[in-house]
Amino acid sequence: MAAFALMMAAELGLSLTVFHRSLSEHLSAYATISGAVGLIAQFAFGLLPYFQARPLTAVRTVHTAIYLVMTIATGYILYAAIAGWRGQLVWIAPPLLGVESVVFIGNGLKCPLTAIAVRYGAGKGPLFDSFLPERITRHTLEVFVPLILLGVSLLAVRWLTFGECSRWIWLC
Repeated sequence: MAAFALMMAAELGLSLTVFHRSLSEHLSAYATISGAVGLIAQFAFGLLPYFQARPLTAVRTVHTAIYLVMTIATGYILYAAIAGWRGQLVWIAPPLLGVESVVFIGNGLKCPLTAIAVRYGAGKGPLFDSFLPERITRHTLEVFVPLILLGVSLLAVRWLTFGECSRWIWLC
């Protein structure tokens, strides 16, 4: 965490002295998507020494984070399709799910992080490759595949049928 604290202090110092921003301007930048992504990346970079000493914990943390992001992306696509929402994340969620699907299918319908977790000493059974309870992850394919297909289909119908495609010309 010392690395994270050092990076944050350096960023704040540069923001105040070189870019002449106030403290409130600096902190409000974290409320933007790019600011939040940068903050998360800095936090992850600060955790590298911790994870290097505990590779299985790193794999489980990454696996859990990916699972949660994919769950949020799936829910967001469904919400956007049903409610007609056109936020910034509408164009981020489908590619995220597409990449996840390609990786999953390309690995024989198995998550590649599971094999990495086993390589670092994870045993078989529940809770061995993520921090989520097995009752949540047990039926991932049966739950998420239909939801993703439904959400993407409804989103495509909305964009193509209701004339919203003109706003998303790169998708047409």
